[in-house]
Amino acid sequence: MRQLFAKDSDADLWNAYRVNAGGSYRILEAARLFDVGQVIYFSTLGTHTGANVPVLDENSSQRPASMYGATKLTGELLGRAYRHRFGLDLRCVPFPPLFGPGADVDTFSSPINRIIQEPGLGRPYTVPRHRESPMRGIYLKDARRAFLELQRASPQAMKSRFCVLEGVESTADEMAETVHAILPEAEIRFADETLDGAAGTRTTINESRARLEWGWKARYSMDEAIADFLQEVRGDPERYG
Repeated sequence: MRQLFAKDSDADLWNAYRVNAGGSYRILEAARLFDVGQVIYFSTLGTHTGANVPVLDENSSQRPASMYGATKLTGELLGRAYRHRFGLDLRCVPFPPLFGPGADVDTFSSPINRIIQEPGLGRPYTVPRHRESPMRGIYLKDARRAFLELQRASPQAMKSRFCVLEGVESTADEMAETVHAILPEAEIRFADETLDGAAGTRTTINESRARLEWGWKARYSMDEAIADFLQEVRGDPERYG
């Protein structure tokens, strides 16, 4: 089942509900009916939009303002209900925006992808944010591994089964500097500050529960992710063209 991300969800509210919320219910019900036993649920830190806390973890408030965040939170709540009512081994990861080889560059994570991908393709890119804006994401290769490790984790160790992941964070300007260090010819500009106002406030993501319960540790720093992604793009430009 292909979920609807932020842009598509806000453009087509009914379809977002049908796919993200209704589809999640159907998967959970199928797992119950066919005694599947375990479901891994891909959620989003976007369900915590509006929490306005310096440190965010699994217990932070969830009041999403977007249709995407609301439907993903619905899936989380349905999963909790199936876990408590039917004993389903539901495990949930609310990811930061995905970036890297294979990520959809037309979602809300577009800038963090394009600031790397476009220079890798030899194209100029204007970041639609202030240069000091925080840029948080999780590299796709780490995200894929997170799914596998979460699925294989011991049930005895998984006390909560809901674990946020920190990902990596930088500013748009710092990312551009890393790209320039690898590709000195890269053309990266920044939109006027009035497009999104002053630089955003950084929030610390506390992923200690994931580290404790299933030994999670990201392999890629931001600089390593940028270097690896550029290598992928330059090695197969037709895939990204």
